[in-house]
Amino acid sequence: MIAAIVAGTALGALASVLIGQAHVSDLDREVELAFRAVKNALEEARATPVSRLYELDGAGFAIDSIEEGRGGLASLDNDADKLPGSLSVTLVEQDGDHVIYRVTARADWKGKTRARSFALESLVSRRYR
Repeated sequence: MIAAIVAGTALGALASVLIGQAHVSDLDREVELAFRAVKNALEEARATPVSRLYELDGAGFAIDSIEEGRGGLASLDNDADKLPGSLSVTLVEQDGDHVIYRVTARADWKGKTRARSFALESLVSRRYR
């Protein structure tokens, strides 16, 4: 009888740990997808000529899955363009021909348990050779 109680308690604890681990695994996957997409969008923005950089302000981007058969990240319900990723370009400083922009790549998505967000930003200026 005591062995059955101990075994039942152990199985309950194991089930609880496994369920908690599954939630952590889902969150890790979501953050990894967001990080990759935001990093790639920021790198593409940095490769854009500075004279055209401001055209990217407000642009959205999708966050697709890197795994076959699994969906990407879903945008928030109130997102106008229904894309979870967005770029923001802000003029930081201008002195004659010299300009500096702050480019922010951001992901806002509907996570498995709640809304999540992740962002990276970079300063971009004309590249002199």
